[in-house]
Amino acid sequence: MNDAQRYRTILLFGAPGSGKGTQGKILGHVPGFFHLSCGEVFRGLNPASELGKTFLQYSS
Repeated sequence: MNDAQRYRTILLFGAPGSGKGTQGKILGHVPGFFHLSCGEVFRGLNPASELGKTFLQYSS
């Protein structure tokens, strides 16, 4: 498999509540796709950790 096939990416953009997360979860169930939500990643950070503190500095 070459890199062009290996790293296919779909980015979903839209206003809050427009269904990006819903569509992403649906696509995540398609074989060969993986769903990653940046919002979920950031919300999962421990605010007391070094990385969490750094994120809070930039996002606040």
